[in-house]
Amino acid sequence: MPSDRVWAEWHITSLRVKKRLIDKAPARQCSGIESYKITSVLKKKMSEQDSALFNCDLEKNDRKLLVEIPTDYQFLIKKKPAIVLKWQTSIRKVFQYYLERGYTVTDFLTLPPPQSRSYYLMERDSLLDILQC
Repeated sequence: MPSDRVWAEWHITSLRVKKRLIDKAPARQCSGIESYKITSVLKKKMSEQDSALFNCDLEKNDRKLLVEIPTDYQFLIKKKPAIVLKWQTSIRKVFQYYLERGYTVTDFLTLPPPQSRSYYLMERDSLLDILQC
């Protein structure tokens, strides 16, 4: 399975990080992604026939975007590697497209069971604004 690498910067002295540490906040869980009113640019379609159906949208210009990633990666890599490869290719395409347009990956969101879904949050704000929130 091919592997992607990204350069990550952790601004551990930023106000944003200090707030998260004070709150002792784990990965953020939300009762429903709809409550965030954020456009999803890569999302798994729920289908009994084929769990490898994706909505991949490279035409959004919203300030915040969601990119869904597989929650059950270890299971999928063993049982359905073709799905993992297709998903990974879609994630790569979405990240390359939006990172080149000034978006930054700023958070990781999860939906608790029974939905058990995971998302990267991408924002199109200046790094200074992101670190001050």
